[in-house]
Amino acid sequence: PYQVSAGTLLTLSDFERVGRAVAKNTNLEALILSIHYRVKNFLLADEHPMKGPHAPKDPPDYKIHLKRLLELLCENRSIIHFESRGDHELELLAPLESFFSVNENLDFVRLSDWTAIAANTQSLLTAIVKRQSSLDTLCIERCTLRDEGLKEITLTLKSCPEACPKKLYLGGNSIGDGGCVSISDVRNNTKIDLKEIDLSRNSSIGLRGLQSISTALAMKGRPFEKLDLSFIPFGDAGFSELVEAFLDCPKATPKYLLLRYCRIYNSYWKMSRLL
Repeated sequence: PYQVSAGTLLTLSDFERVGRAVAKNTNLEALILSIHYRVKNFLLADEHPMKGPHAPKDPPDYKIHLKRLLELLCENRSIIHFESRGDHELELLAPLESFFSVNENLDFVRLSDWTAIAANTQSLLTAIVKRQSSLDTLCIERCTLRDEGLKEITLTLKSCPEACPKKLYLGGNSIGDGGCVSISDVRNNTKIDLKEIDLSRNSSIGLRGLQSISTALAMKGRPFEKLDLSFIPFGDAGFSELVEAFLDCPKATPKYLLLRYCRIYNSYWKMSRLL
């Protein structure tokens, strides 16, 4: 494992050394690139001590560092677990797409808190999905995808059904009813076998979105592992809609149904009908 402690100041040459070591390490399986937004803002702030009288001649630019690191990582094709956390800049998308294009063994991909993805969803997803033969989990969280970005994701997944991940996590992306319709279209595709869907923290999802999801699950008529709808305030009416859909097709009832903080107050007794 490679780990750099918080507060450590890395120069470009440090990234070069780490990147070359990682590129040559054929046993490396997981890579996590994380930059907290507070750290990013602190590095760019005018009051940062590095910009005072003791500032170095060439202050570090994290964008250059990460771009160079991604370029070096294209030489390593043993990585199966990739995570990128933090609101990186738009210019990092190109080297990231190159990394996904050459690495065909990815099993797990997580992109979190990166709002620049929303404007380039299709090209990035194409790079991820079309080159992967064993992708199990695709997690895009808190990237402000909205319904438009999710529609592009579903179009890409339907164009490559053989490479579609089994687990799709899309929490906190400001997705509404239109996005649920797009997800339902993927679920209805007989060539795609989605086992888990996470739509939690998308508070704009209403009854119409729940109806499309529940109908798609019931039409599929086969076991579904997990459905996470937590932190969506659909209330008793939405819960009743889900229960009725699962009663119509018991085989489609998820093994794990997560409904935390959904403002369900008077309808929990209906769960006994499913049990």
